[in-house]
Amino acid sequence: MALVEAGYDVVLATPNGAKPHIDEASDSAQHFGGDEAAYQRARTFFANDPSMNQGRTLRSVIDEGLEKYAEVFVPGGQAPVVDLMQDSEVGEILRHFHAHKKPRVFLCHGPVAMIAAMPYAREIFARP
Repeated sequence: MALVEAGYDVVLATPNGAKPHIDEASDSAQHFGGDEAAYQRARTFFANDPSMNQGRTLRSVIDEGLEKYAEVFVPGGQAPVVDLMQDSEVGEILRHFHAHKKPRVFLCHGPVAMIAAMPYAREIFARP
């Protein structure tokens, strides 16, 4: 919300282009310091803001050209653990931003997505 309010164009991109789900454990005013009004503003933003409802695939963002982006932000929740840490496209994006010394921002569980930048991340964490 702060980035959009500051005038940045935010692009929501996921592996399949689908809008992510809010983790049930995170869907409460508790994560907003108990401020119910702040929680409701965030829920409304997520439900209605165009930046949250025009999802793209990671591949489409890569193919369009990563050089046009100022930073990459990986939120918390379960997605980084379940979907992102083994995703080769996440790895490609993170390596690009690292090589070009552009900001990479990770929240809560987000840092685990950095594993995707490792060679053979999918093979390392493959389940038998």
